[in-house]
Amino acid sequence: MTVNNLGLLPCGPAATELQQLNGYKVRMDGIHFRNHVYGCEELVPFIGERVTFYVDPKNASRIFVFHRDKYVGVAGLMDERSQNDRRKASILAFRKRKGGR
Repeated sequence: MTVNNLGLLPCGPAATELQQLNGYKVRMDGIHFRNHVYGCEELVPFIGERVTFYVDPKNASRIFVFHRDKYVGVAGLMDERSQNDRRKASILAFRKRKGGR
């Protein structure tokens, strides 16, 4: 999958260098992949949804996330404290989006 007419993902390597992974569910704290968690603010509207992402096998510090073939954003590798902070923020944003408390 490409995003622009040059065949490049935003801020990233050529699409041919990336590994595509399908069907990963966005959780409250991010996307879980290979015993790591990746997160970014752009994922919040997609909590509970399945996404496709691309990862550079040589540099797995970030992933390029898509939902139904539309670019969502770049999710970065998160440490444990960031995961907890992201989970709390995501829960609040998710509840607000759903109209709950």
